[in-house]
Amino acid sequence: MVVSVEKIKGREFAVSAQLKGYVLDARLLMDVQGSMKMPGSWFQVWCKLVAAQDPGYHGVDRMKAPRGYVRINQRDLQQLCSLSAASVSEPSQFFHHIGWMRTAKPGVLQLNPWLTVAGTSAEQEEWQKGWNAANGPACVIPAPD
Repeated sequence: MVVSVEKIKGREFAVSAQLKGYVLDARLLMDVQGSMKMPGSWFQVWCKLVAAQDPGYHGVDRMKAPRGYVRINQRDLQQLCSLSAASVSEPSQFFHHIGWMRTAKPGVLQLNPWLTVAGTSAEQEEWQKGWNAANGPACVIPAPD
């Protein structure tokens, strides 16, 4: 298996969607995000989306989406972040564009399972298969500029 790897500050950041049961280092993802110079509200939206994967997360009805997915709409995300519609819509579009998340169906999102996932290795594999089956976009790690 050939895996494309990019070195970032001495760590390896795998960018192959062919890996199974593997989630990229969350600390590294946070480091990359810190280097992106994205607006604070964008970072806040991403953090709320990641947190919403937790079955016990407040403000998100986990019973209406299978594990590995997040049932959340723009209005709910606005309330969780205490942000305007535009301040939630713009980063959401960006995260879709760079392959960090996809819309599984209206009101249900799947965060890229190679970036972050809250589950077991078997669940990770299942969610990665779902991402691939839905032709989920390849993940892009933007440069700071």
